[in-house]
Amino acid sequence: MKASKLINTVISSALVMAGCCTCFNACKKDSAPVKDEVTAYVLDNLADSSIIISINEGDSVLGNIGLHIKESPPVIPAVLVIPARTDVEITASVDEDPWLGQVFDSIYKINPPRLRPGMFTIMGNGKVTIKAGQTRSTDSIRVVLKDASSLKQPGTYIITVPVRLQVSSSNDRLKSSLVFVQYKVFVTDLRISLSNDSSYNVSVFKDDEQAFVGFTLSLSPKVNRHIQVELEAVTEKAFIDAYNLDHNTAYEPFPDGAYECPKTVTIPAGQRVFDSYFKLTDSSKLNPYSDYLLLLKLKDSTRAYKTLNSIYITAPKSRIDASNTISRAGWKISGPGWRSTQYLLDGSIQTPWTFGSNGEAVITLDMGLVQNVRGFSFTPFYPNGIEWNPRTIEISSSNDGNSWKKECVYLGLPTSKFSNEQYPDIKTAWFPKAVSARYFRFNIPASPPRTSISELNALK
Repeated sequence: MKASKLINTVISSALVMAGCCTCFNACKKDSAPVKDEVTAYVLDNLADSSIIISINEGDSVLGNIGLHIKESPPVIPAVLVIPARTDVEITASVDEDPWLGQVFDSIYKINPPRLRPGMFTIMGNGKVTIKAGQTRSTDSIRVVLKDASSLKQPGTYIITVPVRLQVSSSNDRLKSSLVFVQYKVFVTDLRISLSNDSSYNVSVFKDDEQAFVGFTLSLSPKVNRHIQVELEAVTEKAFIDAYNLDHNTAYEPFPDGAYECPKTVTIPAGQRVFDSYFKLTDSSKLNPYSDYLLLLKLKDSTRAYKTLNSIYITAPKSRIDASNTISRAGWKISGPGWRSTQYLLDGSIQTPWTFGSNGEAVITLDMGLVQNVRGFSFTPFYPNGIEWNPRTIEISSSNDGNSWKKECVYLGLPTSKFSNEQYPDIKTAWFPKAVSARYFRFNIPASPPRTSISELNALK
């Protein structure tokens, strides 16, 4: 058949073979004249309507760690022009001549990634047999992805792979000595998450049985090799100061030598999750009247989820420093709630003020006289680790109870589930500078199922 006639040949539809071999007839051939011998040779081998161009279901590769996690090799049959007189051996090999793939791609007007040397190979020894009297091999040639290191960016890749076939007998002739595979590869990234009970904040308490907290590292997907994960504990003063400025808090960095936390964790092959822990080792280095903060995060951000990649670990003050609080004598407090705001001043953590789940609670505090106030502390309600304590509080001041000036917005971390009467997870909202005023107002958005605080104190 002449090359000019071959150009107009369209490969007919073919049956799906072994669940992973399909006819590649969706692309339209280029009708331009044959320009060279390579093009003519490729067209000659594509001319027979029974020749099937295989495309696999798709291999899976984790691009950011170069790990091949699923194979789906396409199947190629070896076909003779006439039945074999005796058993015939066919040998297959990947032909890495770049011209072959480029000609095929230009004929079908596709632009796949370039075939790289050593990227593909033939499964096994690359040999199949056509039995005497048959035209097709009883077993099939399978192309496999050998080196996926060049496929790094997430996406779907379809790569043209030329396969050369050689017949052992000069008396037998193959319908095609050159076949093509369209090899599909799905590239995703390994992702690692760092979490604690689906929360991004946990607390350790000084001098009690909860002087450690566990955290979980999770992989997606699970892989069949050990994965080493590096962790970083951020305690730099500049980071803590920036956090305090943004959230109107007054945390201090965890002192060196007060805790232990792994820098490297190895997740065993075949395991999706792995638990580790942060532990206080020397609580004598922590002031019981101070709050401490540390950010534990995944060091390699390229493998981390955008969320669930870090947790805040706090060591809250375990008691209020009486010398640093303003006397509550003569205070008057008012506001909505199905448990009275008077409970905020009764000195008992067991009797909280409680508000419903809708709207916003506005609590007004009259201190009786003008005071210099640096901030306020909120002692949480603690039953069974239930998170009823407000995460956002807007605090305003006034000297007449009518005109108000916003002083700060407290943006608190969640209350620890281990908060209890002996070791309450006390939260503190600090003003940028001391405020001289008699009245203070607290705007507290409600949160389901309810909002609750046990005690309110002013700090000087």
